[in-house]
Amino acid sequence: MPDPTQNPGTAPPASESPSSPLTVLSQVGVLALGLADLAFDQLRQLSERGRQTAHHSDLPHFLTDGMQELHARGELAARRVAQGSDNYLELVARKVVAQRSAASDG
Repeated sequence: MPDPTQNPGTAPPASESPSSPLTVLSQVGVLALGLADLAFDQLRQLSERGRQTAHHSDLPHFLTDGMQELHARGELAARRVAQGSDNYLELVARKVVAQRSAASDG
């Protein structure tokens, strides 16, 4: 009668006895593959944690840059919306022209 605790897919062939060298070698190979799989899984998890830590360490820098960018965009939008004001790019162009003419005169 077959052993109910043994998986039929892993049972040794009928020609091999449970203690034959081929069966022992097969079991050792399966254990070695399982150990290698476990080691690679741990390495993968470790590398993911390292990558996440690297991303989180840049977070304050990204937040600071993002806040500065939003502030600059807000100022530009406020200037654009304000009635009676010139276009911001026109103001910058006039300022550059004035600086160049002052530099060429002096």
